[in-house]
Amino acid sequence: MNLIITIISLLVAVEFLYIMYLETFATTSPNTTKTFNMSETDLQSKKIQTLLKNQGVYNGLISVGIIYSLFSHITTTTAYLLL
Repeated sequence: MNLIITIISLLVAVEFLYIMYLETFATTSPNTTKTFNMSETDLQSKKIQTLLKNQGVYNGLISVGIIYSLFSHITTTTAYLLL
C-alpha cells in the first residue's frame, strides 16, 4: 500500500511541475492555450502573464512539498549511502 501511495503522490507532484512549467516558462505556447482554454492574445497580456507566473511558483512549491514529504523520513545516513 505504501508503494502505491508513493507512486500516486509522485505522479501528482510531476503534474504540478508540468503545470508550473506551462504557467511560468511556456506562458504563450500552444499547449498553454489549449490546457487553460485561453486565447493567445489573452496570454500576451502582461497582467495575465504575471498572474500565471505567480500561480506557477505556487504549483512548484506544492510539488516540492509533496516530494519532500515523501522522502523526508530518510535518515541522513541513508541519504548519504544513496549518493
